Amino acid sequence: MRGMSDITVELVNEVWHELGALSPEAVSAWIDRFRRAQPILAGYVRAVEEGVFANDERGQLTFFALWAYEVCRRTGRARREIDESTIEAMLSENERELAAMEAAPAGDVMSTAAAWTESYPNLALLGAMLHQAMHGDLADSRRVDDFLGLLTLHLKTVVDCLALE
Repeated sequence: MRGMSDITVELVNEVWHELGALSPEAVSAWIDRFRRAQPILAGYVRAVEEGVFANDERGQLTFFALWAYEVCRRTGRARREIDESTIEAMLSENERELAAMEAAPAGDVMSTAAAWTESYPNLALLGAMLHQAMHGDLADSRRVDDFLGLLTLHLKTVVDCLALE
């Protein structure tokens, strides 16, 4: 299901800078385009935001999902509408991976994480998103470890769905 990725650091950064330069109205238009192209995935993102984020923090996961969508769209992915079964499958797989890392003995956590990152084809995108989350307002808002664990789980699910070929 997963293979080599053509998601490059350069593309990830290019899209990030484009999004950052948009007016609020243009961002809204891009989000509307994402929601029309991927209504079920956008609904999943909205449900996660409502369940995890405080009212004043909502929209941040949507912005990251828009970033992922635009990167994947430019690589020729994200052409088909993501359905509920795809989201459920990716979320379940990611929950298993997260549980395996949490269950690893203390000395093995780093090697388990290293093995996962070495084989993950969309690391340029997910890594950039997590970097932005940890250095932006998100890191100040909650218990960072729990929050970043949830954020990683759901961002990775979005990226994995969109990056499917």
